Amino acid sequence: MELGKEIIEEPPGPETKKLNDSDTEKLGDITYQLSDYLRKHDYATEIALPHGVLVKFSLLGQKAGLGWIGQSGLLISPELGPGQKISAIFTSIANLPIKESYKHSWITDYCEKCGKCIKACPEKAIIETEFVQKLCIGCSQGCTYCIEGCPFDQKEYTYIKERFDKMNVKLRAKQ
Repeated sequence: MELGKEIIEEPPGPETKKLNDSDTEKLGDITYQLSDYLRKHDYATEIALPHGVLVKFSLLGQKAGLGWIGQSGLLISPELGPGQKISAIFTSIANLPIKESYKHSWITDYCEKCGKCIKACPEKAIIETEFVQKLCIGCSQGCTYCIEGCPFDQKEYTYIKERFDKMNVKLRAKQ
């Protein structure tokens, strides 16, 4: 679910946390509705929501081919960049199609060169190639500075990919 721009543009604090919690509740409602639909069609389901669960949602999204984990630890998708909330429905449906997850793997190299999320994080929760969850105030205070600083939040995925590819071609030509 896309994060509202009002959450991303607001500084951390009680009001932003309320907006964040409200979006998490909306995501929960949508997830339960989808789960109920699947159950009505005789599939077993188990739901995982962003708060209080030991599920790595960004990793699930990456493995599902939805995007790739950026330096901030957030899933960066072509449609929403890093500005999204993720939930999961584990199901008994067999033979679900598997998307190609590695088509977004270039994001790792891009993030290593960019580092804007590192500079934007007031809590120093992003350290080069590591995201330190216990330092992040995103959930507790609604902080989204890493999202706001990310070029994927400001520009289209394809634009960034094309520029990254051109830059790599120039680098290879110089070598």
